[in-house]
Amino acid sequence: MIKRTLVAAFAFAMTLGALAQASQPPGPGGPPGEDRRDTVRLFLVHKMRERLGLSDAQTLKILDVLEAIDTQRAADQDTRRSALDRIESLLADPASPEPAYKEAVAQFEKAAEQSEVKMRDLEAKLLATMTPKQQAQFILLRRQLLQEIRQETARPRGQGRGRFRQ
Repeated sequence: MIKRTLVAAFAFAMTLGALAQASQPPGPGGPPGEDRRDTVRLFLVHKMRERLGLSDAQTLKILDVLEAIDTQRAADQDTRRSALDRIESLLADPASPEPAYKEAVAQFEKAAEQSEVKMRDLEAKLLATMTPKQQAQFILLRRQLLQEIRQETARPRGQGRGRFRQ
């Protein structure tokens, strides 16, 4: 159960990063979505600091780990995208041999496994910056924010955010 909770905590951080990246057009002078990812990361740390009572040292460590998570997630997405492109090109060519499919699928699965291991390590670093009580509080905060994200994404476009509706 604890392992599932930790995985869910990590998934939460990844979800916020993915939403930030997907919803932001390119900003001036930086990669697409960079400003939005920074904003989401700062929002998350602010909420964590507020709810968990993080010290300044903990806050700085958490910011570093969340940035590393974003960087790793982006690299993993590029790797998966390349593997999927390879699979698509094989499927588009009727003359592709079976061993090429097998190799492409194996590469995709290996990349996914490596990504999971790296993300678990980063998640462990994140949790290691907190006391056991803060870890428990983080789990509840993560659940609350994930529910809010689900509600926001489930809302039809045009309805806007709850408190800003007219």
